Amino acid sequence: MKKRILGALLVAIVAAAARAAQQPFAADIAAFEAGDRTNPPPKDAVLFVGSSSIRFWTTLAEDFPGVPTLNRGFGGSTAADCARYAPRIAVPYRPRRIVFYAGDNDVAAGRAPEQILADFESFVAQVRAAQPDVPILFISIKPSLERWKLVDAIRKTNALILSRAAADKVDYVDVFTPMLGADGKPRRELFRADGLHMTRLGYELWARLVDPFVRADRPAVFPPLSAETLEKRPVSLPGDFAGERNLLFIAFLHKQQAMVDSWTAHAPEFAARDAGLRTYEIPTIKKMNAMTRWFITSGMRRGIPEAETRERTITLFIDKAPFKRALKIDDESVIHVVVVDRAGEVLWRASGAYDDAKGESLKAFLSAATPAR
Repeated sequence: MKKRILGALLVAIVAAAARAAQQPFAADIAAFEAGDRTNPPPKDAVLFVGSSSIRFWTTLAEDFPGVPTLNRGFGGSTAADCARYAPRIAVPYRPRRIVFYAGDNDVAAGRAPEQILADFESFVAQVRAAQPDVPILFISIKPSLERWKLVDAIRKTNALILSRAAADKVDYVDVFTPMLGADGKPRRELFRADGLHMTRLGYELWARLVDPFVRADRPAVFPPLSAETLEKRPVSLPGDFAGERNLLFIAFLHKQQAMVDSWTAHAPEFAARDAGLRTYEIPTIKKMNAMTRWFITSGMRRGIPEAETRERTITLFIDKAPFKRALKIDDESVIHVVVVDRAGEVLWRASGAYDDAKGESLKAFLSAATPAR
């Protein structure tokens, strides 16, 4: 009798395991879990979860510098799949925030907008059962060349989810409208040859739209990057800034040097308030080829005779968009003056040329930040 019971139990266990293995995307989810065991994910990260539009977003670290991110996209998945696996791809990480994209494949499979909404709400409910206050962003279902015939269903689903966003306490970002051209059709440059998945331009657009949510509860920071001083010394920033506090003059145009000079003329006054303060000029230029970079930096070296000034001048040749988002800079027409700590967090800021009010504000900050001697 006991042998029969044990045999039946073993059969039931094997059958249950087989059913689990046959669930859609079981191998993908198991691969995530195996990876977590060998390479533990970052804590307090922003979790990106959803279908292939998330899976192919391989530049999260580049697009959101200074923000720990975790990608749990699995290609071909639906909102229902995200809900089914929420206990394994969302809940265990206890993320700081969640960015959700699914619905494309749901519409293509003929699911009704009401069902897609219910599946998304199921995902939200499971996550919020573990983390009641975690912010969640729904990225609207994108238009695409390949699925343009389904545009009415996509619009209806987006409208339905948006109508429920406040009640469900979720954020919603519209990527549908910015992905349309002047003709009202999907912009071809945003899509790969398959007309469905996005190019780098598509992800750059998404990054701009999603960034306010990702950084909503984070301070402005100087993002991690590598560069070199005009004395040709390689630096890894912000860690190689030498001061306990570092005064940075960030300029985007050559003609802004006069604005920078208006501040550096007062540098001795600032240093007198804070012995731990170091000052840097940060000319910030878009990415360029090696020959052009050499030509620009060589000209700058010739124009700056003092070695000390060259050493504290660090020219950045970078993708400016994520850099500016990290520092919460939205205007290149003026210089931006920031004080950062060694971790890159912005502690004080101003913009434009020096004036007495800005100078007194900075002095007051430095006096308050410096331990009494």
